[in-house]
Amino acid sequence: MDQAPAQKLTQQYNRITIGGTVIMLLLVSVLFYGQFQEQQKHHTEMLQDQLNDRLAAMDTFLAGTPLYIEQMHLLMTYYLDMAGAENNDTPLPHPGMVDHITQKDDIGFTFDNPPRRYDITRYGNLMGAGSFAERYADPLKQREILAAISLFPLLKASHEAMPHFSWSYYQSADEFVAIYPWRSTRDMIADQPDRTVGDLVRSAIALDLFQLGTPEKNRDGASYWTSAYDDPAGKGLMISHGKPVFWQDRFLGVVATDIKLNSLQHYTEELEAPSSILTIVDGQGHALSSNKGPRVYTGNPLPLRDLLPDALKPHEAEIMALDGQALFLGHLVLRRESTAAPWSMIVIIPRQALYRDMLFGFAGYLSILLGLCFFLIILYVLLQRRFLRPALALTDLIRAEAQDGHSRASDVPDIWRPWFDKVSDTFALKTVTANLPGAVFQVYRQAPRRFSFRFATQGIEQFSGVSDSNITGDADIWSQFLPDEERRRLFQELENSQAQNRPIHFETPFGRNGFRRGWIRLSANPRHDERGNTVWEGLLLDITDQKNAEWALRQSEERLRSILDASLFPIVITRESDKRIVFINDRGSILLETRKDEGTDSYGSDYWVNLEDRENMIAEITEKGLVEDYEAKLVKKNGEAFWALMSAMRMNYRDQPCVLITFNDITRRKSLEEELKELATTDSLTGVYNRRHFYQTALAEWQRALRFEQPISALMIDIDHFKRVNDQYGHSTGDAVIKTMAMICNESLRTIDVFGRIGGEEFCAILPNTNKDTAVQVAERLRKKIASAEVTRQGDAVRFTISVGVAGKRDTDGALEAMIERADHNLYQAKEQGRNQVVSG
Repeated sequence: MDQAPAQKLTQQYNRITIGGTVIMLLLVSVLFYGQFQEQQKHHTEMLQDQLNDRLAAMDTFLAGTPLYIEQMHLLMTYYLDMAGAENNDTPLPHPGMVDHITQKDDIGFTFDNPPRRYDITRYGNLMGAGSFAERYADPLKQREILAAISLFPLLKASHEAMPHFSWSYYQSADEFVAIYPWRSTRDMIADQPDRTVGDLVRSAIALDLFQLGTPEKNRDGASYWTSAYDDPAGKGLMISHGKPVFWQDRFLGVVATDIKLNSLQHYTEELEAPSSILTIVDGQGHALSSNKGPRVYTGNPLPLRDLLPDALKPHEAEIMALDGQALFLGHLVLRRESTAAPWSMIVIIPRQALYRDMLFGFAGYLSILLGLCFFLIILYVLLQRRFLRPALALTDLIRAEAQDGHSRASDVPDIWRPWFDKVSDTFALKTVTANLPGAVFQVYRQAPRRFSFRFATQGIEQFSGVSDSNITGDADIWSQFLPDEERRRLFQELENSQAQNRPIHFETPFGRNGFRRGWIRLSANPRHDERGNTVWEGLLLDITDQKNAEWALRQSEERLRSILDASLFPIVITRESDKRIVFINDRGSILLETRKDEGTDSYGSDYWVNLEDRENMIAEITEKGLVEDYEAKLVKKNGEAFWALMSAMRMNYRDQPCVLITFNDITRRKSLEEELKELATTDSLTGVYNRRHFYQTALAEWQRALRFEQPISALMIDIDHFKRVNDQYGHSTGDAVIKTMAMICNESLRTIDVFGRIGGEEFCAILPNTNKDTAVQVAERLRKKIASAEVTRQGDAVRFTISVGVAGKRDTDGALEAMIERADHNLYQAKEQGRNQVVSG
């Protein structure tokens, strides 16, 4: 018999097998390389995430320092103004401290010996070079000293809130320093007994901390960070943040706070990559903190070069200039810059260590690939023995039968055609159902709460452990893969489905031999067969992956909620589609004075005073994706409004676009700003504009009058015989006279008029859009009202009068001062002509 067909089939099979094996090996190689690259990318992203998390934590840690320095600066300038203000009823903190300053011959002075009754935690030390008495005798220097020691309450409160601060102080260019917390100068120079107080103060002035604030190096008066330096007071290596203090265009000194380098150690702890170097570097290339090398916190800061591997030392400048990540001579280097300070955080890891760490996560995948290759070899051998040889024998038989004249499959007689078609349809249906996920089944009811399979595809074996050919008719088969309780629940659902003639959808855990393997979903529709019995036909699916994904999603959401609940700031998440609040953390519910369940059943707009502010914030988020430091007024559940400082960003929460908003109550800060603004613009006795603000506002009205060619006039007003009132009735009555006169003028003038106190009993009014004749009528009306007024003192009525000088704008006036000088001249004319009159000249 000719063997050519069998040999050709064998050759063809070998070609297909070898070709398939080569293709499979190529695919395995491509998969291996792609997975390796993906693993490397994932590992690098993990390092980037860890670096970003550390940097974000450090920036949060440092964020309060510039705000604190700004508070010190504002308070220092405020106390400088207040220390020399006349009629000031507000006492400065710690004024009695200067009575206990100790003069150490001519080398300096200190506050080393406070009285025992003093709570020393509320005070700092005041030390300086030279004579304290001579310095305190100078009014300007006395004002600077009083303002400096008045900072101590703020410094105490800030150190209690931020314990990482080492020193906070005001360093004067006049060689003295007010420093908190209190520590005696003996302790500060204990390790250098030859140094004096003056040496200590002058050494501090020589540091960059002070020099960076001088006008020569800081003309704009901006705040700044220093490089690391050794503390002259003996506390080791420090970094400082400071800001220069100018008063009346004169440089006085700097306010600053120090932070120990060891407080940064927490942010350079070991990463998950144990061979990595993590360090914080300042702009001068000094390592402020690192997880490798010696932790040096005294003497000189450690250069970054000393931490670098030998191969990277020549590339130090390139690493310092890097933005992002790069490979240098077999090392992966990542660098990120801080937003809170002029520093950067750098991670360096050798590529060999990176690959070694990756292999631990890649070992499972590599084992699978090797196992797959081994499986292909075994499969080839089995196929050769199990299928190829019988197939060749069958081929020979078919060929032999064909040569003998037997019918081929295509020549099936008509009598066998129905059987052949039935078998073909059965095999076709079995092929289709075999390729479906899960198992197709048909279940019927044998008796109450007894159900059996009438039919099932081979996929049923993965759930029950019984093949599809052995599963039919066995009512106890359910116990093979369903727990008792779940089995009873399924049977009850089937009973209900039959009674109500409705589909059934049932989810349950499954397993065998008492071990849970996963979850299944049974979906079936009931119908009646030819005998009237109810049968259910449907699909049994393995939904374990879906359940695991749902569980993982719930766990992820729970972790997110736990993290947000643990946040120190109030947080809400609102859904973009309907503005409904979908999450509010504990601090948010406390601040808004609402329960968490009430908060998540309301809308974000319910808590905004002005909805336009909210729309503006949403528009900014839509444009930029992020909003920071947004100020707006919110309202609590009880209707109380408060100012909030907010940051917001877009995010997905429960697969829906949402906005996450963090906010904090800044109502007190806003109140303080308003109070400071009022102190800066109004006279403390009368409540009208002070001299500086009066001239600023008057100048704006003067320029408006020039621009629109409108008339404008000035009234200079002075109380007659005011010294006689003070001498006869006392200064308190004199103050009452000034206040009464200011109140009458303020009530009588228009809201657009500018009125202020420019001297002791001297006032000025600017009347926009008013010519001189009308201004004379206004002045005469004021004079009459004030002449009829009286101030009561111990039952006696005190009357007083005013003299008024009036002037209007002339075309020859080059400036506002020219008009005011004419009004002032006319005021003196009124005084010389007998007082209690109006003179316009």
